[in-house]
Parts: sequence; structure tokens; C-alpha cells
Amino acid sequence: MNANDYPRFCSIVYGLAEVYGREISENGVKLWWGVLAPYNIDDVARAARDLMLTSPKMPLPADVVKRISGDPDQKAEVEASKVLEAIKRIGPYRSVAFDDEITTAVVLRSFGSWEETIQAAEEQTEHWFIKDFVRRWKAFYGQGIRKTGKCPGYVERLNGANGHGDHEEPLALVGDQTKAKQIALTADGEDKVSHAFALVSELATVHDLEARFVEEDRWMRLPGLERENDCSRTSTRNPRSASQKMASTAADDIPF
Repeated sequence: MNANDYPRFCSIVYGLAEVYGREISENGVKLWWGVLAPYNIDDVARAARDLMLTSPKMPLPADVVKRISGDPDQKAEVEASKVLEAIKRIGPYRSVAFDDEITTAVVLRSFGSWEETIQAAEEQTEHWFIKDFVRRWKAFYGQGIRKTGKCPGYVERLNGANGHGDHEEPLALVGDQTKAKQIALTADGEDKVSHAFALVSELATVHDLEARFVEEDRWMRLPGLERENDCSRTSTRNPRSASQKMASTAADDIPF
């Protein structure tokens, strides 16, 4: 997500809180944003809707992440197989773009480049390469490390070294074509690390925060830190008030 998605994101989080009769402060929403910012706003909205259909309790950001990403062990295996298939089908010469930002980060940051990823695969059996890739992918997943951009192949790298960087080579899209293209064109390979810990540190320098766990589902509230912005409001526990708001909302304004 980017800054343009923040108002819609606020509507989603405040809407969840109203549905479950919870209260959430502005800074609580910012913590949600810190965790979920790396994900697509449509995926976040879809996950929130699905959780409302299945969860009797207010979901946490981790529940939304799990709903979007699925089981990390299974996801890592799928991504490893996807990369191995791309190595066989595409090879080192063409540049590639994956539909997963963690996979892109593993290729470019952990292995070093697309060519080095292929070299690592050639030096191991398929079984051990998959195990190695799964281990790296899960480590990046756990740290919230993602990367956008494409993975340059040999031809593009050589063209750049020879001063022909403006020459565009055909890009191989791996996985979901739309997502892969979007990742390839986003922010020229910008690193993305979850901002949750940085945000907590920033807020702690302003106030002495005390995390309070509310009832049995560990719902975190950070009171007393309200700031004015477009999303500065508090959800209501009044069912009648919430229903009146929903009734007055036009269908095309509903964030889900």
C-alpha cells in the first residue's frame, strides 16, 4: 500500500472495530498500518471481509497477514518451486519479475542477483536448493523483509555495463502476471521492511506508552495519543449509532 491507500485503510480498520463493538485509537490504526503496509489494499480489504465471515472475535493484524499469505511453510515451498521452474524455463539471460515481494527480496538480497540464484541452483540438487530457498524465504517472511522491482538478467546487466541501459529487454513475468508487473514497476527496487517496530519506537519517544491488553483476545489499545488527521476518529460501541452510519453510507463508498 501507499499513502493514497491510507484513508481507505482507516475505513477498513475502523469498520472492523465497529462491527466487533471495539474501540481503536488513531495510534492503534497506525500500528495496524505498520504491519500491513507491505500488502496490497485490495488484499487487505478482502481478508478483512473474509475474517468478518468466519471470526467471532476482533481479528489482529497477524490474522489479516495470515489470511492474505496463507500458511508460511506452504507458501515458502510454493515460491521455491516457482523460482526453480523459472530457472529452468527462463534461464539467466532474460530479466524476470516475480509476483511475490519476499521472493524478489530473497533473489536480490539473499542470493545477490538472478544470475547468482541460478548459480546456487546449479551447484545443488533440486531437493537441497528448495530446502535452502525455503529457509531463506521464511527468514525474510519472519522479519517482514520485502523488495519490489525486477531481477535483471545477464543481457540487461551487460547492456548497463556497456552504457546501453536505456535498451529495454523483454521482461519475463513469473506467477500472477498483473502482480508481477506491478512489483517490477514499483519504486525501482525499493526495500520494504515492516514499519511496526520503528513506529512503536517513534511513539515511545513522544509518550511513555503502556500497552494494555483488553479482555481475552489481547486487543491492544494505545490511549492518549490522538493526533489530528483525515482518519482521526474513534469507533463506537453503540450498535444503533454504528448501524445508522452504515445505513447512510452509499454502496460505492463502502471500503470492502
